[in-house]
Amino acid sequence: MTQETMKTELIIVRHAKSVWNAERRLQGVMDIDLHPIGFQQAEALADRLAAETFHALYSSDLKRAYQTAECIARKTRHPITTHAGLRERNFGILQGLTVEQIQEQYPHDWERFRRWDPDYTVPQGVSLREYYESGVACVEQIAKQHPGERIVIVTHGGILNGLLRHTLSIPLSLPTRFTQVNTAINVFAFRENTWYLDIWGDVNHLRHLERQA
Repeated sequence: MTQETMKTELIIVRHAKSVWNAERRLQGVMDIDLHPIGFQQAEALADRLAAETFHALYSSDLKRAYQTAECIARKTRHPITTHAGLRERNFGILQGLTVEQIQEQYPHDWERFRRWDPDYTVPQGVSLREYYESGVACVEQIAKQHPGERIVIVTHGGILNGLLRHTLSIPLSLPTRFTQVNTAINVFAFRENTWYLDIWGDVNHLRHLERQA
């Protein structure tokens, strides 16, 4: 069996809840800390992954992802490899604003943004197409470094949405209802240059937190 035919399994998770998630602000590449609830989510995720066997732990270098990965690393003793290619999309002038503020301050940009135009570039940001292409390429590059292994990646909703679309051949211009809860577990497989989706949006590890809320 060659390296190309060996399957890489990727457990890819969205970061835990951040301060700006709680405030419903568009984060993009702004470096925001986890919310107190986010740290609880990250610990629950870490407990879940501590029961799994995997070979490497990767993370976006933004704090909300890295702080999530740190919780996993403490439980599993895996070192964290950061990669800027795993960051969220750069939303340019819209970053730090709520939807209401964007609608008020940048109505024209909001109309283009909400129509899901893959080639629209937010001022000072990047287009959806550019971001998805670079994000998928980054995850694929990581997968190719671990043939026959299982790895964990902590990243952002944008990377996950892009990889899901790529795997299921969903057009970039088509809005989807595929939501991604903070710390949701998603399992992809990569083999012979082809992506497969095994699990999407597993949040069983958060059930006890919901009961406490």
